[in-house]
Amino acid sequence: MKQWWSTNELIEARLPGLASAAAISRCATEMNWAAAPDRYRRRAGRGGAREIHLSLLPQLAQDALAARAAMDRINSAPLNETSEQISYKQDAANTSVERRDLDARLAILSAIQSYQNDRACSFSKALRVVSDQYNAGEIKIANWVKDTIPSFKKSAAYNWRAAMENGDFSSLASTKKLSRAQTGVLEAAHSGAVKQFILGLIAKQPHLSCKPIRAAVIAKFGESFELVASSGEVKTVACPPLRTFQHHIKAWKQEHANELLRLTNPDKYKGSVRMVAAGGASANIHRLNQLWEIDASPADVMTTEGRWHIYACVDVFSRRALVLVTQTPRADAVGVLIRDAIAKWGVPEAVKTDNGSDFVAKQTERLFAALGVEVLTCDAYSPEQKPHVERFIGTWQRGFAELLPGYVGHSVADRTVIESRKRFSDRLGTSDAEIFAVDLSPQELQEASNQWVETVYEHNRHGALGCTPFTKAQQYTGSIKTVDETALNVLLAPIASGNGIRTVTKSGIRCNNEHYLIGNVMVGERVFCRQDPRDLGKLFVFSDDGEQFLGHAFAPVLAGLDPVKTIAHVRKMQKALEEEQITSMRRQMRKIGPRDVLNAVLEQGQSNVTAFPKPSETHSTPMLSAAGEVTKLTQPELPDGLDDVMAQIKAELDSETTQPAQPPKTPSQAQTKPSTATNTRPIKAESQFDRYRRALALEKRISAGDPLSEADARWLAGYREGAEYKSMKIMADEFGESFLEG
Repeated sequence: MKQWWSTNELIEARLPGLASAAAISRCATEMNWAAAPDRYRRRAGRGGAREIHLSLLPQLAQDALAARAAMDRINSAPLNETSEQISYKQDAANTSVERRDLDARLAILSAIQSYQNDRACSFSKALRVVSDQYNAGEIKIANWVKDTIPSFKKSAAYNWRAAMENGDFSSLASTKKLSRAQTGVLEAAHSGAVKQFILGLIAKQPHLSCKPIRAAVIAKFGESFELVASSGEVKTVACPPLRTFQHHIKAWKQEHANELLRLTNPDKYKGSVRMVAAGGASANIHRLNQLWEIDASPADVMTTEGRWHIYACVDVFSRRALVLVTQTPRADAVGVLIRDAIAKWGVPEAVKTDNGSDFVAKQTERLFAALGVEVLTCDAYSPEQKPHVERFIGTWQRGFAELLPGYVGHSVADRTVIESRKRFSDRLGTSDAEIFAVDLSPQELQEASNQWVETVYEHNRHGALGCTPFTKAQQYTGSIKTVDETALNVLLAPIASGNGIRTVTKSGIRCNNEHYLIGNVMVGERVFCRQDPRDLGKLFVFSDDGEQFLGHAFAPVLAGLDPVKTIAHVRKMQKALEEEQITSMRRQMRKIGPRDVLNAVLEQGQSNVTAFPKPSETHSTPMLSAAGEVTKLTQPELPDGLDDVMAQIKAELDSETTQPAQPPKTPSQAQTKPSTATNTRPIKAESQFDRYRRALALEKRISAGDPLSEADARWLAGYREGAEYKSMKIMADEFGESFLEG
């Protein structure tokens, strides 16, 4: 068997407890592999990955590897059907069938011996592991071996070993009983078709007796069967009598018990025959509260209030258990069970449940999410995925419920036996309570169950643990998580209908046909509500996501409060909350000017991206050409020498527009300076370019911090509101300062 394993090889092998890199790392830490550097080392050469010796692996992983090696030995066993055999095979086996039987049995014995050597265990333990895996049919085995020996019993393997140790290979090749069975008429008729038909009838209708089975065989194959002799000759034989059918059917039911059970009762097959993973469902559980399993079941006990149900919670690591008696399976009951378990044991890392409506309800999902607990849901119709709680419920029903008055039995047959204690005439008109001697109330059943779990179950030795559940829990030295019990009770408080979501109205929060008043939540807000289980007149109010506690809401009548005073107090609180918000809003209102929004919109519009000019071409018609000639005539070219004069005049005008505006003169000041005809000249009308340049000059003065006269300020404010300023600004931004020279 392979001795050194890399991390990738262990992951590919999918061994129990080592199926991922994280699991291997955790196992290395817990088992302190680093303390054995000679068995936990780095490989020589490039990369230097870690490799682990087989002896460092957990016991379950070593057992699984040994079992696989044993199966590989079976698969690699040679098939010898020729006449060239080892001397003892030639002497022991006279036919190819006998040689095939001998080789298959020797391969199985070799696999058992291989497992025994690898694990240094007894032959009985090795036989149990190999036979379970072989008979389960869930592993790959060489076809010729499986065809030769579909399954075998442990007693047969002991006989094979004894024959091999005594050198009696003739008996190992073929026993007389087996020879008779293989040469029987029903066994070999129509090349085995009769046997397969009979097995099909048994699987489809297990209640059939041998007589109708024989009739069905005759109807299908006739009164006579075809039988191939060892010489190859085809013979015709009569249908055997009923007694032969009875003998063979009895033997076949024992020989093919597992296959028939799988076809007739799949649930029982999964629970009692089908092989589970090495180490079982608790292979990777190493910590207290690492995994809980919870389930519900009708109690096999009648109470004074009828037949109730039980919820059970089991900690997989320690096998501790907790039982809750409830009238019906409900999400509320799941919450109570989890609350009791957390208060007693601490917070779990994960909880495994089935697909019951009480376990997948939104209330239950919200509870586990609030606690930060991972929820693992079993596949549909797969109770074997949570075997520990299933086993505990069976123990409770058989080890405790049977002792109680009111026990009604585990099945219809049990119930019939209990009812038969009284004559039929005495049972007429008698209630179930009188028939089953009902004496316990649900509360008494809960108290008795708690006492049995704490004083009996937890102190009985558990076979898989090797100690009692109480001792296993006490031996754990790690830490456990705890929560505040008050906060836990709030999380478990019943949620209002409609998933607890409400909208606050002017009448309050409507719940259970009552209006609950709250003062620190505004009308129109959505909230999440829980009912206080100890006070119907009070609600716990949270934000709609459930992450912020907002306060308590009260129904005045249910809470015993004066409605008038309560409403007045709530209005006062809401008014104070509104005033606090209104004060801040008014403060902001005073800071906002009448034109701030308008200016902000206009400035935002000015910052918009200007579109690129589209490609264009000049359009011309005879009439457009004639109109162009008119334009040329109205704008004659200046004679030479006048360009400089016009440029000087333009510069003077520009300098005049850039000079600061003078304050208006009083009448007396106007008269102090006489006006002469020689200093007067015609005032040139301002163009749109002049007005825009004037506005730009005033804006520059404002940016420089120079004060403006009242007249200039009013003119600028009015001009900036007009369309001319806005259009000129857009044109200037697009074409630059050269545009202003127009």
